[in-house]
Amino acid sequence: MANYTNIKRDLTISDSTNIAQLDYLGNNSTVMFWEPGVTIRGGWKYIKLQFQYVWSVPFADTRMKRDSHNASLGLFFTLAPRYRNQ
Repeated sequence: MANYTNIKRDLTISDSTNIAQLDYLGNNSTVMFWEPGVTIRGGWKYIKLQFQYVWSVPFADTRMKRDSHNASLGLFFTLAPRYRNQ
Protein backbone atom coordinates (compact mmCIF):
# COMPACT_ATOMS: atom_id res chain seq x y z
CA MET A 1 0.00 0.00 0.00
CA ALA A 2 1.33 3.42 -0.90
CA ASN A 3 0.13 6.26 1.31
CA TYR A 4 0.88 9.86 0.39
CA THR A 5 0.39 12.77 2.78
CA ASN A 6 1.18 16.49 2.75
CA ILE A 7 1.18 16.75 -1.04
CA LYS A 8 2.34 20.23 -2.05
CA ARG A 9 2.05 21.63 -5.51
CA ASP A 10 4.34 24.65 -5.55
CA LEU A 11 6.24 23.55 -8.63
CA THR A 12 7.18 25.96 -11.36
CA ILE A 13 7.01 23.15 -13.92
CA SER A 14 4.62 23.87 -16.75
CA ASP A 15 4.29 20.17 -17.62
CA SER A 16 0.58 19.39 -17.29
CA THR A 17 1.30 15.65 -16.78
CA ASN A 18 3.28 16.30 -13.58
CA ILE A 19 0.66 18.72 -12.26
CA ALA A 20 -2.11 16.18 -13.01
CA GLN A 21 -0.15 13.49 -11.12
CA LEU A 22 0.21 15.74 -8.05
CA ASP A 23 -3.51 16.57 -8.17
CA TYR A 24 -4.32 12.86 -8.41
CA LEU A 25 -2.14 12.05 -5.38
CA GLY A 26 -3.70 14.92 -3.46
CA ASN A 27 -7.18 13.53 -4.08
CA ASN A 28 -6.31 9.81 -3.73
CA SER A 29 -3.83 9.58 -0.87
CA THR A 30 -3.94 5.76 -0.54
CA VAL A 31 -3.37 3.40 -3.46
CA MET A 32 -3.01 -0.37 -3.04
CA PHE A 33 -0.94 -2.60 -5.33
CA TRP A 34 -0.36 -6.31 -5.70
CA GLU A 35 3.36 -6.80 -6.37
CA PRO A 36 4.32 -10.45 -6.90
CA GLY A 37 7.95 -11.16 -7.68
CA VAL A 38 10.45 -13.83 -8.58
CA THR A 39 13.95 -14.06 -7.10
CA ILE A 40 16.69 -16.28 -8.51
CA ARG A 41 19.95 -16.64 -6.61
CA GLY A 42 22.91 -18.82 -7.49
CA GLY A 43 26.63 -19.00 -6.99
CA TRP A 44 29.11 -20.26 -4.44
CA LYS A 45 29.04 -20.85 -0.70
CA TYR A 46 29.62 -17.26 0.49
CA ILE A 47 28.85 -15.14 -2.58
CA LYS A 48 25.90 -15.39 -4.94
CA LEU A 49 24.51 -13.48 -7.86
CA GLN A 50 20.85 -12.53 -7.45
CA PHE A 51 18.25 -11.49 -10.02
CA GLN A 52 14.81 -10.24 -9.01
CA TYR A 53 11.81 -9.40 -11.18
CA VAL A 54 8.71 -7.72 -9.72
CA TRP A 55 5.55 -6.55 -11.41
CA SER A 56 3.02 -4.14 -9.99
CA VAL A 57 -0.74 -4.41 -10.45
CA PRO A 58 -3.05 -1.83 -8.80
CA PHE A 59 -6.12 -3.16 -6.96
CA ALA A 60 -8.24 -0.36 -8.40
CA ASP A 61 -8.10 1.62 -11.60
CA THR A 62 -5.44 4.24 -11.10
CA ARG A 63 -4.03 7.01 -13.24
CA MET A 64 -0.93 7.12 -11.04
CA LYS A 65 2.25 7.13 -13.08
CA ARG A 66 4.40 4.16 -12.07
CA ASP A 67 6.69 1.46 -13.35
CA SER A 68 4.64 -1.70 -13.82
CA HIS A 69 7.71 -3.96 -14.11
CA ASN A 70 10.99 -3.75 -12.19
CA ALA A 71 14.15 -5.85 -12.37
CA SER A 72 17.26 -5.81 -10.21
CA LEU A 73 20.60 -7.55 -10.24
CA GLY A 74 22.95 -7.76 -7.29
CA LEU A 75 25.50 -9.65 -5.24
CA PHE A 76 24.55 -11.51 -2.06
CA PHE A 77 27.29 -12.01 0.56
CA THR A 78 27.18 -14.41 3.50
CA LEU A 79 29.68 -13.96 6.31
CA ALA A 80 31.74 -17.04 7.07
CA PRO A 81 30.76 -18.65 10.41
CA ARG A 82 34.15 -17.75 11.95
CA TYR A 83 33.32 -14.02 11.58
CA ARG A 84 29.71 -14.11 12.86
CA ASN A 85 30.46 -14.63 16.58
CA GLN A 86 32.95 -11.78 16.98
